[in-house]
Amino acid sequence: MDSKLSSCSADACRVARSVILEVDLRAEIYPISMEHDIVDKLKLLCLSSEEKGEVSLEEIDVFKSKKECERSLLGKMFGSKKPNFAGLRNTLLNIWQTKEVFSVREIGQNLFQFVFASQEDKLKVLGGKSWSFENQYLILREWYDNILDHVESFTSVDLWIQVWNLPYHWITMETGRKIGIKFENILDVLIPKLGSSKGRCIKVLVEIDLAKPLLRETFIKLREESRWVDFKYENLQGFCSYCGVVGHLDKLCQKKRDDTKKNTLSGDNLASG
Repeated sequence: MDSKLSSCSADACRVARSVILEVDLRAEIYPISMEHDIVDKLKLLCLSSEEKGEVSLEEIDVFKSKKECERSLLGKMFGSKKPNFAGLRNTLLNIWQTKEVFSVREIGQNLFQFVFASQEDKLKVLGGKSWSFENQYLILREWYDNILDHVESFTSVDLWIQVWNLPYHWITMETGRKIGIKFENILDVLIPKLGSSKGRCIKVLVEIDLAKPLLRETFIKLREESRWVDFKYENLQGFCSYCGVVGHLDKLCQKKRDDTKKNTLSGDNLASG
């Protein structure tokens, strides 16, 4: 019985190694997501004694790479469209205007590492506005150990929101702050100056979770008087104006297709020019 088990184990290992070889030879034709699935499955197969051997590293072995990573940002394109790599790099070189040229690496599906020559350049880009490319948001985060384990949490951006339909005497900083509590994190409030063409709205800068549907409106009350106020989002990128979800346009919205069949179309455009 032991000899049979040993033979079966050896056969399994040979199969595992042949699968690994096949994956190596065909790696170019697999998308990244499929490669990850294959690697996860291979982890369940047995290892040879050579494969089980441990390789020990010291801090000096990774010192240069770690210092480079500390000057880098990870960027995730929030959407399904794969951006043109050269176009992304050239566009950001023109927009960011760093003192020295930075490098870009594609390290995953719609995931990029931007390595800067200095901390100053890195912090300048990180402290800028919300960035986008080809109608998709580029969400940037500072590098830290194990950051690749948390890429799925890259879902928030800072957006300006206009709050409309307020009585003029309700347009105050305090009103803006209280309305901003409806969102995850309020960063700033602007009220219109005298003579402004947008004198009937408050603007709030808030942190938005793109993985959730956008808020369209809310109900506010002062004593016996109450109002519905509308939210208009500035410079929206890649949002569906029908269902309010990021990641697809209204012409590809499954909810809109379903509502069309049911003859129950509804919704307002969330975008503001």
